[in-house]
Amino acid sequence: MMSLTRRATYVAVTLGLVLTASVVVLPLRAAIAAPLAPVEVSPAKLTFGSQEVGTTSSERTVVVTNDQATDLIFSGIFINQGDAADFSIRHTDCPHTLIAGGHCSIDVVFRPTSGAFGPRSTTLEVNDDGPNSP
Repeated sequence: MMSLTRRATYVAVTLGLVLTASVVVLPLRAAIAAPLAPVEVSPAKLTFGSQEVGTTSSERTVVVTNDQATDLIFSGIFINQGDAADFSIRHTDCPHTLIAGGHCSIDVVFRPTSGAFGPRSTTLEVNDDGPNSP
């Protein structure tokens, strides 16, 4: 399960300057800036198309970006739930600790293992110490 959260940032805007008995009073108005996801996973969905049983698709890449001001520590990256046996992580360059502002990639492949026809799906789960992470 990929978990995305939003965080609001408050920006103070000065409206004017008032001097009263040697005390400076700055009237302020709080404005909410557009929220940013501290950890971004893109794209949110991978599509592999049709694949012959027993053959492996080309890789599809997911990019994880750490938009936090602090480092992000991964505790695990898994393919989980549903038809997980038909998907695998081919390669990842995600380190144990992803620096603030850094990004890494996860390459996933699809290899159907049974003769059952029809759509297959699973979940790529990225566990980390970021806000609202599993």
